[in-house]
Amino acid sequence: MSSYYGKHTRRAVNQYYSPDDFENQSPRSGIPFFLFFALLACIVGAVIVPGGLGAWVGYQELQEQNKGNAELHYQRGLGYLDENYPELAYTEFVIALKYDPTHAAARQKFDELDKSFGARSTPGAMHPR
Repeated sequence: MSSYYGKHTRRAVNQYYSPDDFENQSPRSGIPFFLFFALLACIVGAVIVPGGLGAWVGYQELQEQNKGNAELHYQRGLGYLDENYPELAYTEFVIALKYDPTHAAARQKFDELDKSFGARSTPGAMHPR
């Protein structure tokens, strides 16, 4: 009865490998490569992780500063409105909306002044849309 692979399917292990093949290979031969790649992974991790965290924290601080600056310019705009300088107030509201486009109070005052000005525009002021 022959097998699918023919009559040479049952060979002894010593026909493929000699005992010298196993004796010449040290079980520790892969350790330097492993240590090199482990060191490389540690160095890359030590550079990327703090850099990424620093960028994230910096981004969050920048967003907080932008909201603070938007509120500052909004308050300046209200001050200019109280002193009857609508053009300067309009410009301050534009700046506030550039810092924080979601500032609802600045958007409301900007829209009110924009409607009151009608077709005339303030020199240097841009519409934050």
